[in-house]
Amino acid sequence: MLSPRWLAAIFVPAAGLLVLIAIGGATGYLDFRSLMADATAVGELHPFTGAMSNLGVLLWWTAATVSLFAAAVVGRRDETGASRFLLSAGLLSVCLAVDDLFLIHETLDRGWGIPEEVVFAALGLAVGLHLFVFRRLIRHTSYGLLIVALVMLGASVAMDTIFHPWVRPLGHWEFFLEDGAKWLGIVSWCAYYTSASLQLVGAAVPASARTRAPVIEWKPAGIEGERDAARRRVRG
Repeated sequence: MLSPRWLAAIFVPAAGLLVLIAIGGATGYLDFRSLMADATAVGELHPFTGAMSNLGVLLWWTAATVSLFAAAVVGRRDETGASRFLLSAGLLSVCLAVDDLFLIHETLDRGWGIPEEVVFAALGLAVGLHLFVFRRLIRHTSYGLLIVALVMLGASVAMDTIFHPWVRPLGHWEFFLEDGAKWLGIVSWCAYYTSASLQLVGAAVPASARTRAPVIEWKPAGIEGERDAARRRVRG
């Protein structure tokens, strides 16, 4: 049974968001359908529009969720800094997921005049700082996948910025090359941090604790009640 504190932590933010949306809709600042319906339905687009982009966002969030959950598990027994590494990876994956989901780099460029190169540079700096701080720990993981992720994501950003004048004449192949490299980078990123999370959780949690699972005996209340009544009748 969840405690009232947990229930409040779950439903207060969720209900609060709905209240804010309702206020925005009632005052005419928001359109409910545009905000809450599926983008392909609102735009009357093919259901597969942006499918690869959506799958990439799901993998970003998968990496974030796995890393943050592993950080919470390892944190209780952490003596090597693994929980901080996983927490950093999770938060970094959240930033990348939010940017990819809402196209923050393009929104800032169009709305605020902040070039997308600045956003990419900030994200790259954050990734570089993460790699530098936890370089010793990373060496003890299967970092080959991480190298592939960095190379593919870097190639995608380069084609979108530095090499864009040379890639643009390729027509629709431009999207295949740029977003294909990005897709492989996201897949490798998610695979690496999932693998690292499993490795670090396995190292932090003793084998005895993993194998000593609690045994829960299930007894249907109705059947037990009938048996008890029958025993009482026999004894009587």
